Amino acid sequence: MKKLDERAKKVFVKIYSLLNEEGYVKINNSDGVFMPLCVEKVGTVIMNDIEFEKISLAHYYEQNGDLMADPEMIFLYNNKFQDFIYPVYFKQDNLAMEEDSLIMEGQTVKEYRVNRQNQHNRFANIWLKNIKWQQDL
Repeated sequence: MKKLDERAKKVFVKIYSLLNEEGYVKINNSDGVFMPLCVEKVGTVIMNDIEFEKISLAHYYEQNGDLMADPEMIFLYNNKFQDFIYPVYFKQDNLAMEEDSLIMEGQTVKEYRVNRQNQHNRFANIWLKNIKWQQDL
């Protein structure tokens, strides 16, 4: 499974460090120029006998009273293994696009979709660098 590159990994770890005790943070350092980043712990999974947290990063806007992800990504993360951060989910509501690269059995990752996870990883590496710049992290 592809992991984040070094620059994106540093940004992700910085964002993770900002989570409050409830496992949530909204980062809005751009004075309304860019959409805030909403970060949230959304569960756990087991992969290769290691428990990973599922961390959602998302930009949202409102359309007709509904919150729209623009985009949302979910990453697998274990604080003890910071070298291994895996993007595994992508959602873009205005395109009706939702992609999960994991094949689960209960809370355990059985397999993953290689090409899809590679695409998620490429996008995440660029997006996290943009977030660093946009939110002055």
